[in-house]
Amino acid sequence: MADYTVNDLENWSYYQYPKLFLSQRSNAYLKNEYGDYIRDEQGNKIITHKVRETSSYAQMSDKAKTLYMILFDRLCLSFKTNQELIKSGVSSKNLDFVDSNGATYIIFSYEELMDRMDIGSRSTISKLKKELLEQGLLREQRMGINKPNRLYPQKLDEQRKIIEWRDLETDQLIDCFDYQGQRIEMKKIEESPRLTGSPKNGLPKSGLQEVQKVYGTKPEYKQTDKEEEEEVPEKISSSTEPEPELTQKEQLVQEKQEALKLKYGAAASQMIDEAVLSTHQNLKNAEYYWPYLLKALDNAERLFKLKQVKTKTKQSKPKKGKDVPEWSHAHYENKTTPEELAKLKRIKQESLKKLAISRSVNKVRSV
Repeated sequence: MADYTVNDLENWSYYQYPKLFLSQRSNAYLKNEYGDYIRDEQGNKIITHKVRETSSYAQMSDKAKTLYMILFDRLCLSFKTNQELIKSGVSSKNLDFVDSNGATYIIFSYEELMDRMDIGSRSTISKLKKELLEQGLLREQRMGINKPNRLYPQKLDEQRKIIEWRDLETDQLIDCFDYQGQRIEMKKIEESPRLTGSPKNGLPKSGLQEVQKVYGTKPEYKQTDKEEEEEVPEKISSSTEPEPELTQKEQLVQEKQEALKLKYGAAASQMIDEAVLSTHQNLKNAEYYWPYLLKALDNAERLFKLKQVKTKTKQSKPKKGKDVPEWSHAHYENKTTPEELAKLKRIKQESLKKLAISRSVNKVRSV
């Protein structure tokens, strides 16, 4: 055993554990109208109730929280590497681990995660990643057969913070408040939409790219290559709870996604990804998640149509002939008259005669 010193703190490195991953308790004390504590006869502050600060992240398993810390640590390493490259004069377009949308990603193989977390099963790592996906803390982009997937650790949402007032003796819940201190109902704690899906920088969704699943839609990111083996199916209990019914806003988003897939085919995945990423990067209030995502899908479709129009315009421009200079007119036509052609021919013959005479004179002088 040994105590820490200042040098130890500077030399040792640690993973960062977000406070939202833990619940913490404190006491609330009685105050007067001026904000001063009211004390009893013995001079002790009077406790009115218990305060518990928690979030939906606190319900995750300890291993899932550890996985997020490992992924976030690798993300910070990518940031540090890119900062050093920028200082050395490397262009931002040539940075490592940055996608076309400017979002930073990381590469972490299953074998490396298994070794880092001392876990001997791929399926266990898959379940932990699934926890992070469902909590909106991870976005995964599939890169293809025999290629490692790109992992995008997502920002923590402070709006998920919940402040509970509990009874001193029974510890029963008295009241609930959101991160801004506004009172919320108990039901809304469980019914609040989950911010899942990349981007996608967004973000998700998404995209854009292959992104996390959006609640109520079929996931697009599930592995089918060698990077991830099939998970061992879990035993299905006979008392499984039915899936919650989709709200009207969720149904509109799902219908919009299906319509995009039918209309644009494979190109729809990129549009959905861009919309999800834009939603996660710009939205601050989870209450408006689905309306914002629906609007983002419309914007992504408009942008896609605009790109198609520009591409067709470029392709429709007439191509210049091989013998036509870049500075000349593309549709130049020779309109020389027969008289002008005869004159040009005569001038050419006279020029050739003069050239021949000049060469013969120079030859005689050289002799």
